[in-house]
Amino acid sequence: MRHLHACLIIGLCLPSISCETFEDTTLDPFRGQGRYYTVYGFLDVAETEHVLRVIPIRRTPEEITAPSEANAFIDAVVWSTDLDTGRRVGWRHDLSQLSDGTLAHIYSASMRIEADHAYRIEVIRSDGAQSSAVTVVPSLSTSIGPVVDPAVVFQSEAFQKVHLTGVPRAFDITVLYEVSDGGVSLPHGARVEREYGAAGAVDADGRWSFEIDLSRDAAAILETVMTDPGVVLELEEMGVRARWVDEQWPAFADRTDLNLLGQPGGVSNVENGDGFVGSIGTYTRFWRVEDAELKAVLGFR
Repeated sequence: MRHLHACLIIGLCLPSISCETFEDTTLDPFRGQGRYYTVYGFLDVAETEHVLRVIPIRRTPEEITAPSEANAFIDAVVWSTDLDTGRRVGWRHDLSQLSDGTLAHIYSASMRIEADHAYRIEVIRSDGAQSSAVTVVPSLSTSIGPVVDPAVVFQSEAFQKVHLTGVPRAFDITVLYEVSDGGVSLPHGARVEREYGAAGAVDADGRWSFEIDLSRDAAAILETVMTDPGVVLELEEMGVRARWVDEQWPAFADRTDLNLLGQPGGVSNVENGDGFVGSIGTYTRFWRVEDAELKAVLGFR
């Protein structure tokens, strides 16, 4: 389960208008606007436990410090519906403590998310008023692979650019190396993972592109994978695994930080409310390494 940061809805008052004015029922900015809840979170195809934060849109800020406070009560139930199968799941409510010590209304559900499926999240009040959002989990045909540029070798250093076709934004990138020693000590070979985080950027063709430091990774592999003395490891395949967000996801510096998404008037895909509900998919592809000269430079065969 991923941690959701605290997000405060801040009420602003113009200098020329007294804040007491907003208590006057003749001028009520919260009445008749058709906005009921701020909802933010995401569905993750790699997880089976999912969480959302729900904040009722009301006059008082969502800053709960004790379960006895009025804001500690919420009139809301949450449902998710897989629009491709019709499966409907009810979410559990919990008044959870956040990292800053305040409490928040967190809803969770245990379910498996399917790639390329659309999900509708509904937050429903007891009188039937509701806020909702739809997200489509990103997916790619397995026939669509990455574009791997020829390696650039300078003396003992080697780098290689990889372009993830069909993936406009990626993070949690891991480069995978499949090596073997001909069955001497590794009958099933070995896989080594090298973390690249959110390295890269979108290229001119709309693909997420990043550079692999082959020489650095090779040194780590040769130090990590143990085989008999005198045996040279064979680099058979390389691959990349990444998490990528749906096309609605706003372009913030931290791709999984949803703090700003809960602010009223910000980027939102919530109908009759504020906030953002997105989804995250997983991308994994492999390719054969055929360049014998490159493998030799890296210390493989």
